[in-house]
Amino acid sequence: MTIGGNRKAYRGVLVVLLVLGFAPSPTHVARADDEIRVDHSMMPPLQRLFDSASDVTKACLMCHPRAGKEVMATTHWTWKYTTKDGQELGKSNVINNYCVAVSSNEPRCTSCHADHTHELGIIDDHTEHIACQTCHIPVYAKERYVKTWWDWSTAGTLKDGEGEFEGRKVWLVQKDENGNKSYMSPKGSFEWGKQLTPEYVWYNGNSTYVTLDDAIDPNGLTPINALHGNIDDPNALIFPVHAFYGMQPYDAGTDKLVVPNLFPTNPETAYWKNWDWAKAIEGGQATVGREFSGEYGFATTAMYWPLTHQVSPAKDALTCASCHSPGGVLDFEALGYSAERAAALMFCPGPAPEADAAELTDG
Repeated sequence: MTIGGNRKAYRGVLVVLLVLGFAPSPTHVARADDEIRVDHSMMPPLQRLFDSASDVTKACLMCHPRAGKEVMATTHWTWKYTTKDGQELGKSNVINNYCVAVSSNEPRCTSCHADHTHELGIIDDHTEHIACQTCHIPVYAKERYVKTWWDWSTAGTLKDGEGEFEGRKVWLVQKDENGNKSYMSPKGSFEWGKQLTPEYVWYNGNSTYVTLDDAIDPNGLTPINALHGNIDDPNALIFPVHAFYGMQPYDAGTDKLVVPNLFPTNPETAYWKNWDWAKAIEGGQATVGREFSGEYGFATTAMYWPLTHQVSPAKDALTCASCHSPGGVLDFEALGYSAERAAALMFCPGPAPEADAAELTDG
Protein backbone atom coordinates (compact mmCIF):
# COMPACT_ATOMS: atom_id res chain seq x y z
CA MET A 1 0.00 0.00 0.00
CA THR A 2 1.49 3.37 -0.96
CA ILE A 3 0.48 6.90 -0.09
CA GLY A 4 0.59 9.53 -2.82
CA GLY A 5 0.75 7.15 -5.76
CA ASN A 6 -2.05 4.74 -4.91
CA ARG A 7 -5.53 6.22 -5.14
CA LYS A 8 -7.22 3.44 -3.15
CA ALA A 9 -4.67 3.72 -0.36
CA TYR A 10 -5.03 7.49 -0.30
CA ARG A 11 -8.79 7.17 0.03
CA GLY A 12 -8.19 4.87 3.01
CA VAL A 13 -5.99 7.45 4.68
CA LEU A 14 -8.50 10.17 3.82
CA VAL A 15 -11.24 8.25 5.62
CA VAL A 16 -9.01 7.85 8.68
CA LEU A 17 -8.16 11.55 8.66
CA LEU A 18 -11.79 12.54 8.31
CA VAL A 19 -12.71 10.34 11.27
CA LEU A 20 -9.95 12.01 13.25
CA GLY A 21 -11.24 15.42 12.26
CA PHE A 22 -8.61 16.40 9.70
CA ALA A 23 -9.57 17.36 6.14
CA PRO A 24 -6.60 17.43 3.71
CA SER A 25 -6.61 19.95 0.89
CA PRO A 26 -4.37 20.16 -2.20
CA THR A 27 -1.92 22.64 -0.73
CA HIS A 28 -0.89 24.25 2.52
CA VAL A 29 -3.34 27.15 2.68
CA ALA A 30 -3.74 29.82 5.35
CA ARG A 31 -7.44 30.62 5.42
CA ALA A 32 -9.02 33.88 6.47
CA ASP A 33 -9.91 32.40 9.85
CA ASP A 34 -6.23 31.39 10.29
CA GLU A 35 -7.12 27.68 10.09
CA ILE A 36 -4.33 25.82 8.30
CA ARG A 37 -5.25 22.94 6.02
CA VAL A 38 -2.51 20.45 5.18
CA ASP A 39 -2.08 18.18 2.18
CA HIS A 40 -1.29 14.98 4.09
CA SER A 41 -0.42 13.13 0.90
CA MET A 42 2.76 15.23 0.78
CA MET A 43 3.89 14.32 4.31
CA PRO A 44 7.25 12.44 4.33
CA PRO A 45 6.05 9.78 6.85
CA LEU A 46 3.30 8.84 4.39
CA GLN A 47 5.61 8.42 1.39
CA ARG A 48 6.19 4.73 1.93
CA LEU A 49 4.60 1.31 1.64
CA PHE A 50 1.92 0.41 4.17
CA ASP A 51 1.13 -3.25 4.75
CA SER A 52 -2.09 -2.72 6.66
CA ALA A 53 -4.60 -0.15 7.84
CA SER A 54 -3.04 -0.42 11.30
CA ASP A 55 0.27 0.78 9.86
CA VAL A 56 -1.51 3.84 8.46
CA THR A 57 -2.99 4.52 11.91
CA LYS A 58 0.48 4.31 13.46
CA ALA A 59 1.74 6.89 10.96
CA CYS A 60 -1.13 9.24 11.85
CA LEU A 61 -0.40 8.90 15.57
CA MET A 62 3.17 10.09 15.03
CA CYS A 63 1.86 13.63 14.60
CA HIS A 64 -1.52 13.27 16.30
CA PRO A 65 -0.87 11.24 19.48
CA ARG A 66 -4.14 12.32 21.12
CA ALA A 67 -6.36 11.52 18.15
CA GLY A 68 -6.52 7.86 19.09
CA LYS A 69 -8.47 8.67 22.26
CA GLU A 70 -10.90 10.75 20.20
CA VAL A 71 -11.63 7.80 17.91
CA MET A 72 -12.08 5.53 20.89
CA ALA A 73 -14.80 7.80 22.24
CA THR A 74 -16.93 7.10 19.15
CA THR A 75 -19.65 4.44 18.93
CA HIS A 76 -17.59 2.72 16.23
CA TRP A 77 -15.08 1.81 18.93
CA THR A 78 -17.22 1.46 22.06
CA TRP A 79 -20.03 -0.46 20.33
CA LYS A 80 -22.45 1.31 22.67
CA TYR A 81 -24.84 4.23 22.48
CA THR A 82 -28.07 5.32 24.16
CA THR A 83 -31.09 6.46 22.16
CA LYS A 84 -33.20 9.43 23.19
CA ASP A 85 -35.73 6.89 24.45
CA GLY A 86 -33.14 5.41 26.80
CA GLN A 87 -32.41 2.21 24.89
CA GLU A 88 -28.87 0.86 25.19
CA LEU A 89 -27.90 -0.16 21.68
CA GLY A 90 -24.72 -0.83 19.72
CA LYS A 91 -22.96 -4.09 18.84
CA SER A 92 -22.33 -4.86 22.50
CA ASN A 93 -26.05 -4.89 23.29
CA VAL A 94 -28.06 -5.98 20.24
CA ILE A 95 -28.53 -9.12 18.19
CA ASN A 96 -28.70 -9.37 14.40
CA ASN A 97 -29.74 -11.89 11.75
CA TYR A 98 -26.29 -12.16 10.18
CA CYS A 99 -23.71 -13.28 12.78
CA VAL A 100 -26.43 -13.17 15.46
CA ALA A 101 -24.56 -11.52 18.34
CA VAL A 102 -21.21 -10.26 19.52
CA SER A 103 -21.56 -11.31 23.16
CA SER A 104 -19.85 -14.66 23.85
CA ASN A 105 -18.36 -14.56 20.33
CA GLU A 106 -15.93 -11.67 20.73
CA PRO A 107 -12.76 -13.40 19.44
CA ARG A 108 -14.37 -14.26 16.10
CA CYS A 109 -16.15 -10.93 15.75
CA THR A 110 -13.10 -8.88 16.56
CA SER A 111 -11.05 -10.68 13.92
CA CYS A 112 -12.82 -8.32 11.50
CA HIS A 113 -14.27 -5.51 13.61
CA ALA A 114 -12.63 -3.00 15.90
CA ASP A 115 -11.52 -4.60 19.15
CA HIS A 116 -11.77 -2.82 22.46
CA THR A 117 -9.37 -4.97 24.47
CA HIS A 118 -7.03 -2.00 24.94
CA GLU A 119 -7.57 1.73 24.89
CA LEU A 120 -5.08 2.08 22.02
CA GLY A 121 -5.58 -0.03 18.90
CA ILE A 122 -1.83 0.11 18.30
CA ILE A 123 -1.40 -2.00 21.45
CA ASP A 124 -3.66 -4.75 20.10
CA ASP A 125 -1.52 -4.86 16.95
CA HIS A 126 1.43 -5.79 19.16
CA THR A 127 -0.16 -9.11 20.15
CA GLU A 128 0.81 -10.51 16.75
CA HIS A 129 4.44 -10.47 17.88
CA ILE A 130 4.45 -9.90 21.64
CA ALA A 131 3.05 -12.08 24.42
CA CYS A 132 0.60 -10.46 26.84
CA GLN A 133 3.03 -11.30 29.66
CA THR A 134 5.71 -9.08 28.11
CA CYS A 135 3.78 -5.89 28.88
CA HIS A 136 1.89 -7.10 31.92
CA ILE A 137 4.83 -8.63 33.83
CA PRO A 138 7.35 -5.76 33.60
CA VAL A 139 9.14 -6.93 36.76
CA TYR A 140 9.29 -10.14 38.78
CA ALA A 141 10.56 -11.17 42.21
CA LYS A 142 8.53 -8.24 43.50
CA GLU A 143 8.48 -9.11 47.21
CA ARG A 144 11.12 -11.80 47.78
CA TYR A 145 14.65 -12.26 46.48
CA VAL A 146 15.29 -15.05 43.97
CA LYS A 147 18.54 -16.71 42.95
CA THR A 148 20.01 -15.49 39.66
CA TRP A 149 23.41 -17.24 39.81
CA TRP A 150 24.71 -20.47 41.37
CA ASP A 151 28.40 -21.40 41.10
CA TRP A 152 29.12 -24.98 42.18
CA SER A 153 32.82 -24.60 41.38
CA THR A 154 33.44 -22.58 44.56
CA ALA A 155 31.96 -25.20 46.89
CA GLY A 156 34.13 -27.02 49.41
CA THR A 157 35.62 -24.24 51.53
CA LEU A 158 35.00 -25.33 55.12
CA LYS A 159 34.70 -23.18 58.20
CA ASP A 160 37.59 -24.86 59.99
CA GLY A 161 39.65 -25.80 56.96
CA GLU A 162 39.65 -29.23 55.37
CA GLY A 163 37.82 -32.01 57.15
CA GLU A 164 35.23 -34.71 56.79
CA PHE A 165 31.53 -33.99 56.76
CA GLU A 166 30.35 -33.74 60.36
CA GLY A 167 26.94 -32.22 59.97
CA ARG A 168 26.76 -28.47 59.55
CA LYS A 169 29.44 -27.73 62.11
CA VAL A 170 32.12 -27.45 59.43
CA TRP A 171 30.02 -25.55 56.90
CA LEU A 172 31.06 -22.03 56.02
CA VAL A 173 27.94 -19.91 55.51
CA GLN A 174 28.11 -16.27 54.40
CA LYS A 175 25.30 -13.79 53.76
CA ASP A 176 25.00 -10.67 51.63
CA GLU A 177 23.83 -7.24 52.80
CA ASN A 178 20.20 -8.30 52.37
CA GLY A 179 20.49 -11.42 54.50
CA ASN A 180 20.55 -13.87 51.58
CA LYS A 181 23.07 -16.71 51.67
CA SER A 182 25.89 -15.80 49.29
CA TYR A 183 28.07 -18.82 50.09
CA MET A 184 27.57 -22.30 51.54
CA SER A 185 30.30 -24.92 51.75
CA PRO A 186 28.23 -27.75 50.22
CA LYS A 187 26.70 -25.68 47.41
CA GLY A 188 29.05 -22.86 46.45
CA SER A 189 28.29 -19.21 45.67
CA PHE A 190 24.96 -17.51 45.01
CA GLU A 191 23.73 -14.20 43.66
CA TRP A 192 20.23 -12.90 44.27
CA GLY A 193 17.91 -10.28 42.84
CA LYS A 194 14.64 -8.51 43.55
CA GLN A 195 12.36 -6.30 41.42
CA LEU A 196 14.05 -7.74 38.35
CA THR A 197 13.48 -6.84 34.71
CA PRO A 198 12.94 -10.00 32.64
CA GLU A 199 15.06 -11.01 29.71
CA TYR A 200 13.12 -11.18 26.44
CA VAL A 201 13.29 -13.96 23.84
CA TRP A 202 11.27 -15.29 20.93
CA TYR A 203 9.29 -18.31 22.14
CA ASN A 204 6.79 -20.56 20.34
CA GLY A 205 5.95 -22.79 23.30
CA ASN A 206 8.51 -25.51 22.53
CA SER A 207 11.95 -26.18 24.00
CA THR A 208 14.83 -28.64 23.78
CA TYR A 209 16.71 -29.85 26.84
CA VAL A 210 20.35 -30.86 27.02
CA THR A 211 20.61 -34.44 28.32
CA LEU A 212 23.45 -36.41 29.85
CA ASP A 213 24.18 -37.84 26.40
CA ASP A 214 24.57 -34.49 24.62
CA ALA A 215 28.01 -32.96 24.12
CA ILE A 216 28.38 -29.29 25.06
CA ASP A 217 30.90 -26.53 24.41
CA PRO A 218 32.45 -25.96 27.85
CA ASN A 219 34.01 -22.70 26.63
CA GLY A 220 30.64 -21.10 25.90
CA LEU A 221 27.24 -20.71 27.50
CA THR A 222 25.15 -23.89 27.46
CA PRO A 223 21.37 -23.34 27.51
CA ILE A 224 20.00 -26.40 29.29
CA ASN A 225 16.50 -25.66 28.00
CA ALA A 226 16.76 -23.89 24.66
CA LEU A 227 13.49 -22.08 23.98
CA HIS A 228 12.39 -22.40 20.36
CA GLY A 229 11.49 -19.39 18.24
CA ASN A 230 13.02 -16.52 16.31
CA ILE A 231 12.00 -13.41 14.43
CA ASP A 232 11.09 -15.46 11.34
CA ASP A 233 8.94 -17.98 13.23
CA PRO A 234 5.24 -17.12 12.65
CA ASN A 235 4.27 -18.98 15.83
CA ALA A 236 6.76 -17.24 18.11
CA LEU A 237 6.12 -14.26 20.36
CA ILE A 238 8.52 -12.05 22.29
CA PHE A 239 8.22 -13.52 25.79
CA PRO A 240 9.58 -12.50 29.22
CA VAL A 241 11.78 -15.04 30.99
CA HIS A 242 13.62 -15.43 34.26
CA ALA A 243 17.12 -16.31 33.09
CA PHE A 244 19.05 -18.34 35.65
CA TYR A 245 22.80 -18.78 35.22
CA GLY A 246 25.39 -20.91 36.95
CA MET A 247 28.46 -23.13 36.78
CA GLN A 248 28.13 -26.88 37.18
CA PRO A 249 30.39 -29.92 36.76
CA TYR A 250 30.91 -31.67 33.43
CA ASP A 251 33.06 -34.56 32.20
CA ALA A 252 36.12 -32.90 30.63
CA GLY A 253 36.91 -36.12 28.76
CA THR A 254 33.56 -36.30 26.95
CA ASP A 255 32.33 -32.69 27.23
CA LYS A 256 29.02 -33.85 28.70
CA LEU A 257 27.19 -32.67 31.80
CA VAL A 258 27.28 -35.08 34.73
CA VAL A 259 25.30 -36.17 37.77
CA PRO A 260 27.33 -35.78 40.99
CA ASN A 261 26.53 -37.72 44.15
CA LEU A 262 26.09 -34.97 46.73
CA PHE A 263 24.10 -36.36 49.65
CA PRO A 264 25.89 -39.11 51.60
CA THR A 265 23.59 -41.96 50.65
CA ASN A 266 26.89 -43.48 49.54
CA PRO A 267 29.53 -42.31 52.03
CA GLU A 268 32.33 -43.55 49.77
CA THR A 269 31.56 -41.08 46.98
CA ALA A 270 29.27 -38.35 48.38
CA TYR A 271 30.66 -34.84 47.90
CA TRP A 272 29.19 -33.68 51.21
CA LYS A 273 31.18 -36.42 52.92
CA ASN A 274 34.53 -36.35 51.10
CA TRP A 275 34.53 -32.91 49.42
CA ASP A 276 36.02 -34.63 46.37
CA TRP A 277 34.38 -33.82 43.03
CA ALA A 278 36.01 -36.72 41.16
CA LYS A 279 34.60 -39.27 43.60
CA ALA A 280 31.22 -37.52 43.65
CA ILE A 281 30.93 -37.52 39.85
CA GLU A 282 32.04 -41.15 39.56
CA GLY A 283 29.40 -42.21 42.09
CA GLY A 284 26.65 -40.10 40.56
CA GLN A 285 27.34 -41.26 37.01
CA ALA A 286 27.30 -44.90 38.11
CA THR A 287 23.87 -44.34 39.64
CA VAL A 288 22.43 -43.23 36.28
CA GLY A 289 24.32 -45.83 34.24
CA ARG A 290 26.90 -43.46 32.74
CA GLU A 291 30.68 -43.67 32.67
CA PHE A 292 33.11 -41.02 33.91
CA SER A 293 36.46 -40.30 32.22
CA GLY A 294 38.07 -39.23 35.48
CA GLU A 295 38.55 -35.63 34.32
CA TYR A 296 36.13 -32.88 35.22
CA GLY A 297 35.62 -29.15 34.91
CA PHE A 298 32.86 -26.59 35.38
CA ALA A 299 30.74 -25.23 32.54
CA THR A 300 28.61 -22.09 32.46
CA THR A 301 24.96 -22.94 31.88
CA ALA A 302 21.62 -21.16 31.66
CA MET A 303 17.97 -22.03 32.13
CA TYR A 304 15.13 -19.85 30.87
CA TRP A 305 11.88 -19.95 32.81
CA PRO A 306 8.97 -18.27 30.97
CA LEU A 307 7.14 -15.86 33.25
CA THR A 308 3.37 -16.19 33.59
CA HIS A 309 2.73 -15.39 37.25
CA GLN A 310 3.20 -12.03 39.04
CA VAL A 311 1.02 -10.02 36.64
CA SER A 312 1.17 -6.31 37.55
CA PRO A 313 -1.77 -3.89 37.81
CA ALA A 314 -2.72 -2.29 34.48
CA LYS A 315 -1.29 1.07 35.58
CA ASP A 316 2.16 -0.56 35.91
CA ALA A 317 2.17 -2.25 32.49
CA LEU A 318 4.81 -1.26 29.97
CA THR A 319 4.02 1.80 27.86
CA CYS A 320 5.19 2.60 24.32
CA ALA A 321 8.25 4.45 25.59
CA SER A 322 9.23 1.50 27.82
CA CYS A 323 10.40 -0.28 24.67
CA HIS A 324 10.48 2.33 21.91
CA SER A 325 13.10 4.69 23.31
CA PRO A 326 16.89 4.64 23.78
CA GLY A 327 17.66 2.36 26.69
CA GLY A 328 14.25 0.66 26.48
CA VAL A 329 13.73 -2.83 27.87
CA LEU A 330 13.86 -4.54 24.46
CA ASP A 331 17.17 -5.09 22.67
CA PHE A 332 15.79 -5.18 19.14
CA GLU A 333 19.07 -6.18 17.48
CA ALA A 334 19.51 -9.08 19.91
CA LEU A 335 15.97 -10.15 18.99
CA GLY A 336 16.99 -10.39 15.33
CA TYR A 337 16.01 -7.02 13.88
CA SER A 338 18.41 -5.34 11.47
CA ALA A 339 20.40 -2.39 12.78
CA GLU A 340 18.34 -0.04 10.59
CA ARG A 341 15.02 -1.46 11.78
CA ALA A 342 16.20 -1.51 15.40
CA ALA A 343 17.09 2.19 15.16
CA ALA A 344 13.64 2.97 13.75
CA LEU A 345 11.98 1.06 16.59
CA MET A 346 13.66 3.38 19.08
CA PHE A 347 11.04 5.97 18.12
CA CYS A 348 7.72 5.78 19.94
CA PRO A 349 4.88 6.18 17.41
CA GLY A 350 2.14 6.27 20.02
CA PRO A 351 1.25 8.81 22.73
CA ALA A 352 3.98 11.15 23.89
CA PRO A 353 6.49 9.38 26.19
CA GLU A 354 5.66 11.77 29.01
CA ALA A 355 1.99 10.74 28.92
CA ASP A 356 0.95 9.27 32.22
CA ALA A 357 0.29 5.53 32.11
CA ALA A 358 -3.07 6.05 33.80
CA GLU A 359 -4.08 8.38 30.98
CA LEU A 360 -3.47 5.62 28.45
CA THR A 361 -5.81 3.25 30.28
CA ASP A 362 -8.45 5.81 31.20
CA GLY A 363 -11.89 4.98 29.86
